[in-house]
Amino acid sequence: MTDSKTYSKSFFESFAFMFWFWFAIMALQATGLWYNFPFLFWWFDIIMHFLGGFWIYISARTLIKYFNFNMIGEHDGFYSFIIFIGFVALTGVLWEFFELVLDRYLIHNGYSFLPGVYEDTLSDLFFDLLGGTIAFLIYLYIGKKFVISNS
Repeated sequence: MTDSKTYSKSFFESFAFMFWFWFAIMALQATGLWYNFPFLFWWFDIIMHFLGGFWIYISARTLIKYFNFNMIGEHDGFYSFIIFIGFVALTGVLWEFFELVLDRYLIHNGYSFLPGVYEDTLSDLFFDLLGGTIAFLIYLYIGKKFVISNS
């Protein structure tokens, strides 16, 4: 036996969790759009962006682990946080550009011309990052909780 530390595989780090979490977000979004939740409840968009940031973080982490792509080396703490939160931020910014282009140039529904649209964009990005940060903290907790020392 060796003295190396291994991490047990958890449901949180699996493709099944990644898929079912995505499915739940899509079902919630579809239901919300069907019943006009974004227009009835100001907090619905906040929850969706939080969950989206959370999902982006766990998906990136799962895919990196699955493809055994070592981009952080032995630095699995602050550096890992910066890399993955950077990916969450990039995804959030690209999503906001998508929303802008969709509204202004494709659908022309006028939402991007409403007052407070810039504040909404900043709020969306903040909650994307908050969701990713919470996912990082949960991942860190689960990783520490399931460390098994082989002696």
